[in-house]
This record gives sequence, structure tokens and C-alpha cells, in this order.
Amino acid sequence: MPVVVDEPIPAGATLPATVSPEVTPVPVNTPDTDMPIPVDVPIPTPDSDTLVIALPTAPPVQESFKTLLAANPDTVGFLEIEGMLSLPVVQRPNDNDYYLDHSFEGAKAQEGTLFLDGMNRLVPEDDCLIVYGHNMKNRTMFGRLSAYADISHLRQYPVVHFDTLYENRSYVAFAAFSASMKPGDSHYFDVRNFIFDKDGFDNFVLKLKGRSVFSSPIEVLYGDHLLLLVTCDYSNREGRFILALRQLRANENEGNMFAEALRAEMK
Repeated sequence: MPVVVDEPIPAGATLPATVSPEVTPVPVNTPDTDMPIPVDVPIPTPDSDTLVIALPTAPPVQESFKTLLAANPDTVGFLEIEGMLSLPVVQRPNDNDYYLDHSFEGAKAQEGTLFLDGMNRLVPEDDCLIVYGHNMKNRTMFGRLSAYADISHLRQYPVVHFDTLYENRSYVAFAAFSASMKPGDSHYFDVRNFIFDKDGFDNFVLKLKGRSVFSSPIEVLYGDHLLLLVTCDYSNREGRFILALRQLRANENEGNMFAEALRAEMK
């Protein structure tokens, strides 16, 4: 391999111009000529034909619930049945297990806590709310709920109060019965229905009234809010006792409901 020797540059010689190194060009994505070029189009101004969809916003929480929420943020309501109970109601979304054996304070407890079905929604509110509680032998929780199978008890206590975080409500009982929660059983009843169209609502109410141990004059129409109170019952496989109620309407009061309850009869 020949050896290159630097020779001195003669005096007065002209230096060659400095050549800049080539710069590799940065690749540029060239749009496919077949692809449309996006153009910013302004959103049209809404008019009378524009469909506007807004997510529901929860109304303000009632001041009366502030203390209960501070003690347990799972609080969603308060249930009161005269002569029977006055207790908070909790809920864990999509979870119907935790409060089976946990107290309102969060401690392990066999009596659990009254809880709203984990599938229920209060905003926007479902057509039918379901509250569960244990049938305790010491008559706590829903230990006395099956008393509504007795017509004399129904006539004495036809109205139940269930306040939610957002609204206070009164409900009147119109059906009560025992059923099995085991599909295929002859006494099976699918209690977990939350939202209805008109036909579905009417059919559900017919089933509730058809299974009831008493005949009630209480009218239940599509658009009425329903409340089901559910506890264990040992006369059926995986049995439950179900008390069905509907919300009092604007033109009704508790006095009206007591009068109607007196007209109820055992089947």
C-alpha cells in the first residue's frame, strides 16, 4: 500500500475552496396522491333539528345525608318502616356481596347492612329500585318484613319511606309474596328488573300482583316508580320474601293510602 506524504504548499499558491460535506436530507412523508387531503370544516351552528345529547348530572345531595356520607361514602339512602326499622341504605356498584356481612361502619357483621342492588342507578334513576336485607332471627334488618304477608299488618303500615341522596319519597305496598331465586324452580321469580318499556312494566306489575298473597286496590301504571324490598325466605329453594311498593303520586297522601289499604283482602 503506497504511503502518502504531505508536501509543503509553495509560497504564493492559491488554496482550493473548502468543500462542505454533503447533508443527508431528512425524509419527508409525501401524501399519497390517491388519499384525500383533510380539510378543516367548522361545526355547524345547532338549529331546531339538531339532536343534543348531554350526560346526566346528579342533583345536589340533601343536607340531611351529610353526616351519614361522612361516616360511610357508600350511603345512597335511608329506609323507614314505622314500627319496624329506621336504617341507612348503602350501595357498591355491581357488588351485591360486600354488605352481606359488613356493617354500615365497615366491620365484619353477620347482620350486614341494608343495600341497594349494585346494578341500580339513581342518576338517571331506574324505574325499579331493589333494597336487600337479612332476615335476622332477632328481628333486626328485614327480620320482620314478612309480616306484610298478614293483611292486618299491611292495613296498619301500608306506607314506607325511602329517601335517597337526592329526594325524599313515600311508597305504598301493593304486593307481597315468597318466591324462589333458582331458575327452573316452579316458584321462580326474576326479581331483578330495573328499566322497562310500557309492555314490560305492565307485565312485571301483573306478575307481582298475580303472585301476591293479598289483593290490593292500589293502581300501578307505567311511569310509576317501584320499590322492592327483598329478604331471605325458607319456604322455597333459594327463597326470598318480596314486598312490592310504588311511589305516591303528587295528588296522593298517606291518608289516602291508609284508606286504600283497608280495602285489601287476602286471596
